[in-house]
Amino acid sequence: MFGIGFTELVLILVVALIVLGPERLVELSKEAGRVLRELRHASSRIHAEIEKVRENPEEKEQ
Repeated sequence: MFGIGFTELVLILVVALIVLGPERLVELSKEAGRVLRELRHASSRIHAEIEKVRENPEEKEQ
């Protein structure tokens, strides 16, 4: 995952926990999850639209 090993990931999480504290870290991880979910949905919609255009290239949007 991004060239980061397990040890490095644990170290990053420990430093984030120390710097941000447990409450703020939970808030940030929830927000990051929400943003990633929205990005996945947007990506899926864009992919579906591209596939739709590829299947029917003669139809143009109005």
